[in-house]
Amino acid sequence: MKKHFLALVIGACTLAASPAAEAQILKKLTNAGSGQSNQSQGTQESGKQNKGGNKILGEGIISTNFTADEFGISGNYYRKSKSTGNVYLNLFEVSVCTEKSDAKGAQDLPACLKLNMELSVLYSSGDVKAESSSGDLWDYAHPTYLTRTKQLFFRNSGNVSNIFSMEEGVLYVAPNNMNSAFTGQVNWDNMDWDYLLEEGRFYVKNKEDLDKWANPDKEAFKKKIREHVEGINAVYKEVEDKKKAGTAMPTIGKLNTKILQDQALRTYSEKYDAINKGWTHMYCYVHGNEWQVKQAKDNLGKLYDHHRELHVVIVRKSPSGECRADLMYYVEMYENGKPNPATGKVTGPVSYIGMPGGPVPCDKATAFKAGLAK
Repeated sequence: MKKHFLALVIGACTLAASPAAEAQILKKLTNAGSGQSNQSQGTQESGKQNKGGNKILGEGIISTNFTADEFGISGNYYRKSKSTGNVYLNLFEVSVCTEKSDAKGAQDLPACLKLNMELSVLYSSGDVKAESSSGDLWDYAHPTYLTRTKQLFFRNSGNVSNIFSMEEGVLYVAPNNMNSAFTGQVNWDNMDWDYLLEEGRFYVKNKEDLDKWANPDKEAFKKKIREHVEGINAVYKEVEDKKKAGTAMPTIGKLNTKILQDQALRTYSEKYDAINKGWTHMYCYVHGNEWQVKQAKDNLGKLYDHHRELHVVIVRKSPSGECRADLMYYVEMYENGKPNPATGKVTGPVSYIGMPGGPVPCDKATAFKAGLAK
């Protein structure tokens, strides 16, 4: 107890005489009282490694044996810490699956992209260790983009973040919290480019390029990221166009007439024009071959014929220019258990029941209209 008290007194005096040593002495006093080691296993980016001078961190730890790929991506890369100047050795390995995709329209494209990493990590104890990460990206667009352009865009998968090729021998790894920022139709105006540059990490095969990528050109960086994302979306569109080209228009049913065509389109428009803003409703036609009678119960619990339904197709164009052929119900209400022969008391299409055609090429939809009832 006396020894502990003496240590505290000496420590207090030393703090007063040497404020710069405060943090280290407090740490030692705390560890002495708790029995903990002075060496922590937390990772750090805030301090230089004291051992080894200018040695590359990770040398002798990170593997230099890797399987080369035909795209020139796999290999050892260097990273320079922005805060300390420490240089780290790392390993990236990429491979394209031999399996073919089972997605409709993409059966001739590779099924997945695989990436393995070994990254050097400096712990606050001064130890440097290798941390492994891997991801299997089961998506035909990314391996297809790589095979065609020899440029990598690995969308986050497993414990691997988004990774982009910047130029030959240079990779950019985006921050983990930006994993969903580059999928679908990206709003580029809302992208925080300064944050991406500050928090992301650049890896280079050639050590001489480290300083260049410590301060990359912002506009060139933006252009490259957009190029990758738009390239992936172009592959998706290519497959979708192929699927559309192979999609047949739903057949014309036996009950199709000019009157039903016009009446179905008119009632659809009355019901949905206000909802489907920007859509062009091109035409309707009958797909079904018979009416389906639906019953209901009156106040006495007696069943009666309430209405009848007929399957029709509505062909329309979206605001973005995509054409669709969608199956709906066309409904005629009964009055007093009998159809109204004059008007049928039409309520119009009331619900989608499926997509027998779904997206179709607009030229196919336009040509199909010539075969409708006159």
